[in-house]
Amino acid sequence: MLASSAAHTSGSAADRDAPPGRDVRITYSDQAATAAMVKFVQQLTALTPRPHVVAFYSAGVNLLLPSSPVVDAFKALDADGADLVACGTCLDRFQVRDTIVPGRAPDMREIMSTMAASEKVIVV
Repeated sequence: MLASSAAHTSGSAADRDAPPGRDVRITYSDQAATAAMVKFVQQLTALTPRPHVVAFYSAGVNLLLPSSPVVDAFKALDADGADLVACGTCLDRFQVRDTIVPGRAPDMREIMSTMAASEKVIVV
């Protein structure tokens, strides 16, 4: 899945991974960074090739909610075949498991295995 370039953001902004077909993980946890996150996701969706996987954990799962300012960009990635994976424990913590629009909820083992198999992880 992940294998050549990856983006991983954490802390107060976002997480993303991109490996061989192009895999990305994004985590978002600071409302003050909304404008930067919107720009980041716009640039992410403009990449060629597009990411294969985008993993969301911690507060980053909220990027997949209908109210997210970037949900349409992630819907477009999903429609293009990107695998959007959200941490199930995180979805439960924020009580949004049944609310995410694009994406699925594998366990953390799958997310970590995908990250570990990536050739590159970018931290934003």
